[in-house]
Amino acid sequence: MKEFWRRIGQRATDFLSVRLEEQPGRLIGAACGLLLGLFVILVGFWQAVAVCLFVFIGLFLGKCWDEGENPLAWLQRRWPK
Repeated sequence: MKEFWRRIGQRATDFLSVRLEEQPGRLIGAACGLLLGLFVILVGFWQAVAVCLFVFIGLFLGKCWDEGENPLAWLQRRWPK
């Protein structure tokens, strides 16, 4: 059983290290949003909705960071004046 958990830990570590090299902004952005969301979720349902919102905002900002794009420029292209 000990070997099983060691292999699971090794696979998780390998997966995260590859993702951190290839897409650091997405991983870090999603993790930050998740941590902030988990902090807020401790007080009720609407905070659970906020967790999802924080994770998606973090993922969006991380994606922009990975691609070297300005998030405001993306929003202006998406919804022009």
